[in-house]
Amino acid sequence: MLAAGRLFAVVLFSFQYFWRRRSLLAKPLVREASIGSVILENPFYGLRKPKLQTGSNLHNVTDIFVKGGCLAMEAIVLFHFCEREGYGPLGVTGISMGGHMASVAACVWPKPVALIPCLSWTTASCVFTQGVMSGAIPWDLLENQVFSDCFYRGELRNILSDLKDDAAFVAGKHFVTEYASKESSRYVNGSFQSRLEAGFSRLSSKDREAHAAALHFMRGIMDEFTHLGGFSRPVDSSTIIVVVAKDDGYVLREGIVDLKEIWQHAEVRYVDAGHISAFLFKQSVFRQAIVDAFRRITTKYYAHLQ
Repeated sequence: MLAAGRLFAVVLFSFQYFWRRRSLLAKPLVREASIGSVILENPFYGLRKPKLQTGSNLHNVTDIFVKGGCLAMEAIVLFHFCEREGYGPLGVTGISMGGHMASVAACVWPKPVALIPCLSWTTASCVFTQGVMSGAIPWDLLENQVFSDCFYRGELRNILSDLKDDAAFVAGKHFVTEYASKESSRYVNGSFQSRLEAGFSRLSSKDREAHAAALHFMRGIMDEFTHLGGFSRPVDSSTIIVVVAKDDGYVLREGIVDLKEIWQHAEVRYVDAGHISAFLFKQSVFRQAIVDAFRRITTKYYAHLQ
């Protein structure tokens, strides 16, 4: 929603329909801080999910990357729309995966923007290979897919053999660019990424060393697509406020590049909660971070509106 006569506008990323974002973020923001909202539902979720998809269970790993590309493009369109209609300053926010998508959107916008990612960090790779979500991936199904194709079976074994953790991580990043060009048709239809994951289950069953190498290899692939260090930096990182949970078991931060290393002037706020409890009970903290980020960008770039 964009309230008539309001100057501020924030794009909210929503995963499943709109009522929660509208009730807990959008309505309080317009009432308390005169910040209007455009709520964008993510591809593959809610009304935008494929007919055969159940809930938020994506069919292909590549759907994650397609979703990210779509959201970045759609956010740019919405930013242009808001500017054309006279709204500003502009901001973007989201929670969990939505927070990461908001960060990507800010990276591709060539102007200062208030960015407030909540319950996300610098990469999505740890969510699928180390966090709680890693146990929800159907590894058995993916294993059967990859071992039905001799090409991937052979390539993965050659790459993962005798690799240390760091080397496996780098190999995963290089594998994306090198083999995607060779097998573009496989990559586009989603089987490429699925079959990569499937190989890890079988290959890692030999011993702990192989298991660690496989996980780092997968992390390298995910990092190549999702790590914020691989995107252009937002124009002004001083208008970024990140809210993270101290005890987040989904989005891990230990061993991950610190966000301050990428966006030097961003502020990181911590809430004493886990991922789910923060989502349920810390909405007021998220709203305050949004308001504060808009105050900063207004003071710095829109002082004539005050």
